[in-house]
Amino acid sequence: MKFFSDGFPGTTLNATKWSYGYAGEPTGQLFGTPSYATNAEVVVNNGLSLNATNGSAGEYSVGCINSLNKFNGGANGGWIQAEIKMPTAQDGLWAGWWLCPVSSFDGGQPWEVDCEWIGSDPNTVYFTLHGAGGAQIAQFKVTCSTLSTTFHDYTFNWIVPKAGHPGTLQFLFDGVLAGQVTNAPVCTEWFMVLDLCVSTGQWPGNTSNGAMIPTSTMHVNYVTVEGN
Repeated sequence: MKFFSDGFPGTTLNATKWSYGYAGEPTGQLFGTPSYATNAEVVVNNGLSLNATNGSAGEYSVGCINSLNKFNGGANGGWIQAEIKMPTAQDGLWAGWWLCPVSSFDGGQPWEVDCEWIGSDPNTVYFTLHGAGGAQIAQFKVTCSTLSTTFHDYTFNWIVPKAGHPGTLQFLFDGVLAGQVTNAPVCTEWFMVLDLCVSTGQWPGNTSNGAMIPTSTMHVNYVTVEGN
């Protein structure tokens, strides 16, 4: 049984559980956007705050952490939960909690599990399962008017009958099933990412490159994992 828990106590990110930035690119550009991860935008004060602020020359400074090789979940899936309060509405903001396969750093991406919030649609959370090459297998939407004002529980429940076999992937919002895939891709070793970035793309809101944004924050109370 694998177990992980972090309520982000004190005032320092726990370096035994998390690394700054996206795996392999601690200060790199996130997801092809003009957002660059910086340690300064990750704030721990009895809870985690991931900030997005204006940078310079059309770029933005944002917060991101990942658990690669500090906590890797296993091929038997598990119950993976975070309590998050999303930012306030602002075109261009893109908050995410992701499960990414460790094997993606070996040249392949067999699957990806996403929980996303975008500033152009602030009352919706998107749960998405991607397959090989990023192809979308399923997406489920939850509508809630308090995503930016109240902490909510976001859960991935990956039920794998036996390692190396397909299983059922459930997405839950505040403990209520939002959707499930009953023949999910084979679960492989994975790690977690939490981030808030800024995009110039049309999906999160077409913020023009260089547009000023108010400082925005994604708050995280805790992350827990129980898995086999």
